[in-house]
Amino acid sequence: MAEWPSNHQIALQVIRNQQGRILPRSNLIASSDVHSFGQAILEACNNNPNLSWAKDAFFIHQIKGVKAAFSSDVDDVDLNDIEEGWNRTALLENFLEFFDYDFAAPFDQAFIDVGLEFSIKDHVLHWDKNAHKDIVDFVIENSPAASKLTKPNVWDATYIQAYCTDKHLSTSADQDSVAKHVQVSDILLDSPVYKKTIGDILDQCSSAVHNKLSANARLEVRVPLKHGPEVLPYMNTAVMQSCLLVYKSSTWW
Repeated sequence: MAEWPSNHQIALQVIRNQQGRILPRSNLIASSDVHSFGQAILEACNNNPNLSWAKDAFFIHQIKGVKAAFSSDVDDVDLNDIEEGWNRTALLENFLEFFDYDFAAPFDQAFIDVGLEFSIKDHVLHWDKNAHKDIVDFVIENSPAASKLTKPNVWDATYIQAYCTDKHLSTSADQDSVAKHVQVSDILLDSPVYKKTIGDILDQCSSAVHNKLSANARLEVRVPLKHGPEVLPYMNTAVMQSCLLVYKSSTWW
């Protein structure tokens, strides 16, 4: 607790800059004290007349997820789609054991983003634009486990999205710019600026292929935490394959 100011007056000085503006600041709290610490703050907000503006305050917690926390093959000849779904459900349930449902309730107000990501070694995957309806149908209607998604008070999904995880390789923080770019005049005049920029982009693409930079197709749904393991474990492999476009990494990058 050494980083905590010794009193309220000093705390006010620490969090303000020379112009008097309040700066963002964070302090470490032991995980075992988070609940009691939060309750003390809420009680102070409700009971202190000087904090009437904060009466009935509440906390919003965000825990960053971990992409590719676990993987599950879909080409095991000894397993069908349902059996593979059972394996994915078990993996996700084990992963979510990290959360203590009794900790700082109400967890019925907690939501989780669950993603199903498709990848093929040395390839880039994109969702076919013409298959958007099929993707939504799969999540909402066609999947036996997800058919309840639209029923009130069962799944209460906040959103569904499908996207590709590739990044624009031309993005760079150099030269006071967030992306590599050239002016039309540089192109028309065949200037050194144009040649260098195009050369840098080609180098980046070659590096992406050499480093086996991934670009996968991801399907994501946000639902109440308690329904996390049940959202996207089951899938129809044939339907998903029909929705995907696949390129060799060397071709795409």
